[in-house]
Amino acid sequence: MGMNMARFNQHPQYAPVTIVRCDNSMAWCIQDDEVIYMANVWVHPDVRGTGIGMKMMAEIREHYPDAHITTDYTEESQGFWNKVFEAGHVDEVVDYRYNFDWINGRLSQPTV
Repeated sequence: MGMNMARFNQHPQYAPVTIVRCDNSMAWCIQDDEVIYMANVWVHPDVRGTGIGMKMMAEIREHYPDAHITTDYTEESQGFWNKVFEAGHVDEVVDYRYNFDWINGRLSQPTV
């Protein structure tokens, strides 16, 4: 098992969302049964192209070893996602945009 430096925290409002922070990067992992949808993936512009994003995705794969991890992409991010797919850190890269409106109905319960 690798040296896990990523932090996985429940989103304060949306129950199916886990926020992942790793070095100068972050992402949302949106879980629906055994599927993890990647969203809001961001790497600080000063460190893009250095492997930080790939490292974060490797740690996400390690955290969810049995899940089917999928993502959509923008024109700007397509090259990154193709590399992540080739490395085996995601199972699927689709060429259409996911709609995440469904998470609004699955809010976390407020804590007292």
